Order: sequence, then C-alpha cells, then structure tokens
Amino acid sequence: ADVGPAIGISLPTEHSRKPDEVVDSVWPTEFRERVRTFTDMSKDRNKRIAKLIPEPVGKSKYFNFCTAVSAPGGSYASTEIFRLELQCVSRMGINTLYGHSAAWIPEAGMQDSFVQRYYTANASPARYWVRHTCPNHPDNERAADAYMSKWIETAVERTGDADFGKHVFGMKVGDEIGISVNGEHVETCRDCQARFIQFLKTDGFDPARFGRTWNDVRFTGEYEAAGSFERRLRYYSVRFLSANTASIHSTIVAAARRHYSPDVPVLYNVNPTPVMGGMSGRSLNWFEMERGDGMNAQWMEVIGKPEPGRSSFLADLAWNICRRRNLPIGCYNLYVSRKRSARDTLAFIARGAKSFIYYSYGPRTLGAADNFSERDASILAVAEATGPIVAAEEYLHTTTRPPREVCM
Repeated sequence: ADVGPAIGISLPTEHSRKPDEVVDSVWPTEFRERVRTFTDMSKDRNKRIAKLIPEPVGKSKYFNFCTAVSAPGGSYASTEIFRLELQCVSRMGINTLYGHSAAWIPEAGMQDSFVQRYYTANASPARYWVRHTCPNHPDNERAADAYMSKWIETAVERTGDADFGKHVFGMKVGDEIGISVNGEHVETCRDCQARFIQFLKTDGFDPARFGRTWNDVRFTGEYEAAGSFERRLRYYSVRFLSANTASIHSTIVAAARRHYSPDVPVLYNVNPTPVMGGMSGRSLNWFEMERGDGMNAQWMEVIGKPEPGRSSFLADLAWNICRRRNLPIGCYNLYVSRKRSARDTLAFIARGAKSFIYYSYGPRTLGAADNFSERDASILAVAEATGPIVAAEEYLHTTTRPPREVCM
C-alpha cells in the first residue's frame, strides 16, 4: 500500500530532560499513536513478505540475482532496518546487491545469505571518464586510468575486500548510451579524421576504385550524397560514429582491466529502443562496439510491452553481439511482474546468461526513487523467477547453447 509522502521531523531536546519526556511534552497522544517509524515499516514489510514466501528460495552459488536496497547513510542510519530489508530480498532469491549497498552486508550480519560478488555502477558519460569530448585525444588513456584507479580505491575502502576487482560480475560505466561522439566534432577534428581514414583502411576501402585518392577522403555528416564515392563515404561515416564511440570506451575498458581484473565485465545496460531504432544513423551499433573493444559484456534492458518473443529476441541479440569473443551477457529486468520476469530470466539463461538485476526493490520510504517492495505481485515475480533456477542450478550453470539450425 502507498504510505503517502514522507516528511522529516525535528524533535526539540533538552539535556536536562529524557527524550521520551520531551516527546510527551510536545506531541499529543493521538499523533504518537499514529506515527510510524522506518523500523516499524521495515518490520511490517518483513512479516508481509514472509507470508508471501513461506519457504525461502535459497542462495544461488552460480547465478547472480541482484537488486537495489537502500543502504544506511541517506534517509536513515540503522543497520537493524537494513538487516530487515536484506532478509526480505534474500527470501525471494536475491544473493547480491546493486552498487555500494553490498559494503553494508557484513555490518548487518547477513554475509551468509549473500555471495561475495559485486555489481558496481557509474552512469557518467564517457567524456567524464576521460575529461575530454574527443574520443581520440592523446590524454584520454591517462585520464581514464586516474578515474578508474580512484574508483576501485574507493570500492576497496568501502567493502574492506582487497580483491574487490576480482569479485565484480558487472561493471556499468554508462547508462542507456547511444552515439557518444558529435559528428560536427569529427568533421573538424584532425585526430578523428586520421582515425576515420585508419578505419576505412582496416575495412579494405580503396579510394582508387572510384578514381580518387586518400586526400579526397573525409568524414561527412551530410545525409544527402550525390555520387557513388560520396554515398560510400556517407556509409562509412555512419558506421564510424559507432566505431569512434567504441574508441573512447575502449580506453575505459583498458583501464578497468588494469585496475580490476583482465576479464572484468565492463558493460552498459542497453535500452532496446536505441538498439533497434534510429534509421538516421544516430543509434549505436553494438556490433561495432564489440569489434572496437568498447565493451567487455552485454546487458539488455527488457523493457516495453511483455509480448511473447521480445525477451528471447533481446537475449539472442545480446548473445550474437558477444559470441565472437564469448563475452558474458546479462538481463536488466526493468518491469518486475508475474507476466514477464520468469520468462525473461529463462530466456537469457538459455543463451548462457549468469547475471540478472531485478530493478528495484527500494523501499521508497528509505529514499529509493523506483521500487517494487510494496507490490506483492512483484515480490512473488522475483521468487518465481529465481526459485526454479536455484532448484536446478547444478544442471543449468554448465549448459551450453545448442547449435543453430537456421541462419538469418
């Protein structure tokens, strides 16, 4: 149920009087009987979820079932409240947490219910990582390295885990990204133009076939192209926006490998709209991103109407993008519901996924903007998605995708 808006209350205190006497002297009895503390709300939520899921799902050893739980330090400062909320999500099969919340698990005494694996996220655009808008600027590598070094230093300090980098199953460095490079910048940038020519040479392009030389080759942002040579340059220019985006992100991936681990899954939760749309060429081509080493994993947001086949299509898309280097894939379940969560989870497991985020537990009363903690159907949806997997994980975690019988 919606508990309504939350407000902060300041209680006047006096050193010479006990706190409860102060409350009694200020607030009328009717108010004191109706007011609910965060602890009261967490206890009620804990009891409600225990009734919904009498038998806990259990902790998976092989799969990462993750959600976000509001940690102490923002809206509240009680490890008891956090422990109550951890008991809630653990009951439905969640075994790891989103963001820095994992650092609080030992404080709440709940480490036996969670695996020592982390999902860490920073949704800053690429230019904030390298401190520059040019994807080919000579200072990018140094800037990304310094940013990454600080990030892992902070993570190790928060968690107390000296091997934090080795325990990361997902490292999000961008949120729903598209083309990260301005075409107007590429047209006027000497470094980007040189990279554009290198891109064409790598792809086997030869201007002599059109009676031209390399001096005639330049990136173009023009949509209208008159001759065959101009049309070919336009084709490569559209592709290059994605390849150049991969260039700036490959610097971030390389820094993560140096400071975390060589195979750390660097990812972006991908909204399927820019994956499938954008006929004008502004959408990011994720195959170019993979070829350019701009990513080290692929996570898809399962979003939109829950029609049959959608989650399987997105899982196939992720798998095909990653199959060249056998990169890990994952599922970012944005709409937790009984109509789709179990199906989405199974669709991605069938393509080899090991990591899933159910966004997002919350609760809203503790400061979370998005949450499903008060929706019984969503609580059951997570348990129905994780439960069968945990029960059969000894068989599922070693399965491989069957050979394809149809070529498209």
